[in-house]
Amino acid sequence: MAETNVYQRVRILVKHKKITSNEIAAELKITQQTAWNYLNDKTRMSGEFIERVLGLFPDASAEWVMRGEGRMYHAEHYATAEAGEAAPAEAARPFAGQPSGVVAAQEQTIAALRDTVAAKDELIAELKKRCATLEAEKRQEKERQHNR
Repeated sequence: MAETNVYQRVRILVKHKKITSNEIAAELKITQQTAWNYLNDKTRMSGEFIERVLGLFPDASAEWVMRGEGRMYHAEHYATAEAGEAAPAEAARPFAGQPSGVVAAQEQTIAALRDTVAAKDELIAELKKRCATLEAEKRQEKERQHNR
């Protein structure tokens, strides 16, 4: 599969689950327009939105969604499908009836990933400040050269 980013993987997961943007909006208690914009690449997804989508699908691998590593679902998902039971994508409520151990493990993964995202956001903010400083220095240098 071609390299994907976190936003594309969220879209892939939602599409695979056969959940509409209206259903996502209802579950997350956000406007239908906001959900549609996120899922149709009109607005960049927030970290909170990604986290909440992961909360809807406890069988989904947060590691896959956030980093693209591993498989889309936890091993339990594939074992259920192989046993001939209804896969979560076919379930009436995609997040109902999940083993509490899976949910707890996923909550820990989400918390760790939330920290990672926060650290990356801080780094991005620092880099933006540094870029602004460098651009200002560049303008000053051009002005100095122009005044010579």
